[in-house]
Amino acid sequence: MDIPYLQKTIFLTHRITSLIPTIYVAKTILNFYIFTCLIQGFNQLKNSRYRCRVTPCKITTPYLYLLNICRVTPCNTIKLTFGILDNIISYNMPKIKRAILKLSGELFQNNNDHISFDQYDNVAKQLIDIQKQTKIQMAIVVGGGNIFRGRQANKNVDHNEADSMGMMATIINGIGLREALVRNGAPNTRLMTSINLHQIAEPYIRNKGRHHLDNDRLVIISGGLGMPSFSTDSAVAQFASELQSEIIFKASTIDGVYDSDPKKNLNAKKYSKLTYQQTLDQRLEVMDRTAFAMCEKSEIPIFVFDIKDLHRLTDIIKGDYSFGTLIN
Repeated sequence: MDIPYLQKTIFLTHRITSLIPTIYVAKTILNFYIFTCLIQGFNQLKNSRYRCRVTPCKITTPYLYLLNICRVTPCNTIKLTFGILDNIISYNMPKIKRAILKLSGELFQNNNDHISFDQYDNVAKQLIDIQKQTKIQMAIVVGGGNIFRGRQANKNVDHNEADSMGMMATIINGIGLREALVRNGAPNTRLMTSINLHQIAEPYIRNKGRHHLDNDRLVIISGGLGMPSFSTDSAVAQFASELQSEIIFKASTIDGVYDSDPKKNLNAKKYSKLTYQQTLDQRLEVMDRTAFAMCEKSEIPIFVFDIKDLHRLTDIIKGDYSFGTLIN
């Protein structure tokens, strides 16, 4: 479909909405046809740095902006009554080419076992499907909470040794996930560790990690930062910067960031979007403060979502941030 056809479509929309400015246009005919045409025409515009999608919303400025960049009638002559259409194209979400995903260790357990190979399989299949659909370059940092966390040790235990045990727990999950990825159709998956285990995994070297990502290989990073007192959140923040990731996807046990614990307070307010400063000022729990400060310094956005929505990562990559909290 060429641009003149798109212009004609929008001109007809203008004429229709001018005739009935206070009435809702029939969704089943106008919405589907007009917005299908708009999406097809917009996606054919060359050199666009935006991805096109449809989301439930009211008529707002982005719609008028879309009409303008498609070289149609100037924005101020388009008369659309607020609420006539309840679908709109969201335009200003840059394409994501490289991301880093933080997976909690709890994802790899079930009700009976600390380690579930079925869960490794389930996660692996979803990650493979996501990469096939989006062509995204992705690094994955895995936690070890399903096996052991350093902070679980009692006060009599040297916390450095306890943290080292926690690092080894993340490597166990890394091995399990790599095996599942290779077996389910991603044979070039790489496991990199910050602790040298040459017989099991590659040592983490940032340039080598970038090379693997440039060649569209899934990269799992285990062992945290290889030092006690630093969480896997800190590892994610550091690796995101070193691997030049555009965003951090943080899979959590709740569907975003709230002003209080939603498991304890049923009236807790969920935020759809926050700035780093707002998060710090309100002392909202996203990740540990060291990790969060690292992300703020690197200016890397964080998207927090429910770990159960891992299969919706494709939607996030396409620009749908409606089911979590975006921090930027």
